[in-house]
Amino acid sequence: GAGPAGVTLAAAIARYADPAHPIAVDLYDSAPAIGTVGAGIALWQRTRWVLNEMGLMDRLAKDLASDKPSSGFMFHLGEDPNGGYTFHTHTLPGKWRDGGPLAMHRNALLDALRSENEKGSHYTFHPSAKLVSYAAPPSPGAPLVLSFADGSTAHADVLVGADGVRSAVRAGMYAETGRLVRERRVACEAATPKWTGTIACRSLVSIPKLAALRKDHPACTGNYFMHVPIPTQHVIAYPISPTLINFIAFYSIPGAEGTTFEGKWVKDVSVDEVRARFAGWTPDIQVMFDCLETASAWAIHIVEDLPHAVDGPVAIVGDAAHATETHFASGAGSAIEDSFILGRLLAHPSTATSTDAEHALSVYDRFRFRFIRDVVPRGRIVRNLYEFSGDHGPHAGPDWAVPWREEMEHQWEWSWERTPAEMWARSERALLEGRRAQVFEFDEAHL
Repeated sequence: GAGPAGVTLAAAIARYADPAHPIAVDLYDSAPAIGTVGAGIALWQRTRWVLNEMGLMDRLAKDLASDKPSSGFMFHLGEDPNGGYTFHTHTLPGKWRDGGPLAMHRNALLDALRSENEKGSHYTFHPSAKLVSYAAPPSPGAPLVLSFADGSTAHADVLVGADGVRSAVRAGMYAETGRLVRERRVACEAATPKWTGTIACRSLVSIPKLAALRKDHPACTGNYFMHVPIPTQHVIAYPISPTLINFIAFYSIPGAEGTTFEGKWVKDVSVDEVRARFAGWTPDIQVMFDCLETASAWAIHIVEDLPHAVDGPVAIVGDAAHATETHFASGAGSAIEDSFILGRLLAHPSTATSTDAEHALSVYDRFRFRFIRDVVPRGRIVRNLYEFSGDHGPHAGPDWAVPWREEMEHQWEWSWERTPAEMWARSERALLEGRRAQVFEFDEAHL
């Protein structure tokens, strides 16, 4: 996959591999060119550290919506069409206080990463290559065999699936797991994406157009403007360039979480259809609808509680391993962190043989994947907080805002608890000490 996870993995390997012993990287994608799904990306301090380590932050400076990090999410409560008030601004604590997000368009980030990859002579991009399946090595040290939709095949010593929430690599990995445990082809239930019951309607707003209609609109301030007027719905808007605002309107369908979504997961919809869903909202929202030209609807799916993200010489990263609800604005950032850690492990001087490579993957599984996997269920809790669907919200009484804020801060703790720098240091130490990461003991509860 050639999204943020795939191109970051290739760039990390290229940057950290010994030039005297280069690693050949073949990047496959089903699309005819490296592109992007979605518009905006939030670069929190965690992700900025990774990109700075890779020498990319200076190059990206010109593409940022602002050179000053946002102070965080500004939550606005609007209970009637006449207006509302800001009831919370989410900021990070202590040394992370200046670690709010810098926003930019995803294409700018992908272009910078792609240019890093194209510098190397051992990097090859294969467009229009849709992976169908892979075959495990018949013996230790033998290559994997990859099979593509056009009938072609390829060989690899290591396979990394950065192929998104509908990952073919994950499907193959857990089919193999089923064979090991039950001697028949059974996929782990956790490997099947689950619909959250939420639809996200995405679009872009022209800042000049919005400013002409209302020059003091809060979405133009550089902060993440979160609007929560009624349960099960909310809107978020934030600049991703000097001229564009990323606009996402969410609505959740009661009782739909965990059911099968019927239809296309992503489709174009009319602006009028979206506007009708959010009729009667405050002027702050209605004026943004006046600026929309196109819209798309996304059925939000997650991958939750996977037992492992590695099987021998095969690994999965990003949404393939831990697709999370979008409410932390860190899906792409987490994928970049995955690939940075894994890429450095594979490019490390101590990773010299196929056995070493499998050990490197097992270290990633233990020290990176298991950390980020545990963030996935937090997304559901935060969605309920944003949409006042749980125990917290105005319905809880006149003093509802204090416990709401405390729970919000608690659910965000993961984002500053263990930094990528600390995670890399622990991973490298485990790699150098030669300690095998714990082998997951498969049990029937996960299948």
